[in-house]
Amino acid sequence: IIKSLARANRGFRDFSPKTWHENASCGDRVGLDIREKDEIYKNATSSLIEAFLPIMDSMEAAKASVDENAEKAALKQGIELVYRKFREVLDKLDVEEIEALGEEFDPELHNAVMHVTDEGYGENEVAEVLQKGYVFKDKVIRHSIVKVAN
Repeated sequence: IIKSLARANRGFRDFSPKTWHENASCGDRVGLDIREKDEIYKNATSSLIEAFLPIMDSMEAAKASVDENAEKAALKQGIELVYRKFREVLDKLDVEEIEALGEEFDPELHNAVMHVTDEGYGENEVAEVLQKGYVFKDKVIRHSIVKVAN
């Protein structure tokens, strides 16, 4: 016991005022970490917003091309343009659609809201997708809302 107390005492003596000052400066580092996190957040958010801006541009172009007497074909073309741009943005962000139709129901990926008995489908097979689901890397952003058979 005496030897361990002597070792602890030596360690305390080695903890000089300079060491105290170095440890106190850790508080400055915390402030720097907060500023760094704010900067990272700002950059990430800016990149995300920038990715959605082409969609906004397409929406504005679609609105401009449609007047009260517009043909349905022009409106459909505008909507398709917006959809393609949005799909491109999701692809750039590595967002993928969850494949559900015909797949076995998976509660990690699907949210079953209806059940149907139909011999044309297998047990626990997704018979209809009511709303598409999406994943980002390995994180589910939105579950697919599905109708499950049998």
